[in-house]
Amino acid sequence: MINCRNTEGFSLNRGLLANKGIWLVTGVLFLLQAAIIYLPFMQMLFGTEALPLRYWFVTLAVAGVMFFIVEIEKRLTRRFRKAA
Repeated sequence: MINCRNTEGFSLNRGLLANKGIWLVTGVLFLLQAAIIYLPFMQMLFGTEALPLRYWFVTLAVAGVMFFIVEIEKRLTRRFRKAA
């Protein structure tokens, strides 16, 4: 979501802090995801189980790697576009 807000430049710039809506939506999505995973009645409803903490670290690590892969791809795309 953060990568998509700026397709031309680096996503982690000052404009990111100015957009309060993106942080509100991110927080709401995180809380809903946590509710589905950890609240017993939601676990029954969706057939989920609580995740061990190490799985959260794996998820964050993969997300971080993907973030930087997309940023590198955007930079290479800009560079090749200028050269053409």
